[in-house]
Amino acid sequence: MKLFLDTSVLLASCGSEWGAAREVFRLAPLKEWTLIATPYVLEETERNLSKLSGDADSAWQILKPDLVCCEDVSH
Repeated sequence: MKLFLDTSVLLASCGSEWGAAREVFRLAPLKEWTLIATPYVLEETERNLSKLSGDADSAWQILKPDLVCCEDVSH
């Protein structure tokens, strides 16, 4: 299954090691989920990391490689 993760989910994942958003990352390999984001979402996440606790940037460096980046789509 493919799951699109938006900025709010990614920031929540970085901000809390024990929250539901981080659980998505923990379960993904077990459930064979592909975690997807777009360049816009990745950039927005990185712009807002400084608003979170000091560990958020470290968490992002660990979580980011688990994402598959797909192109932004506009109509």
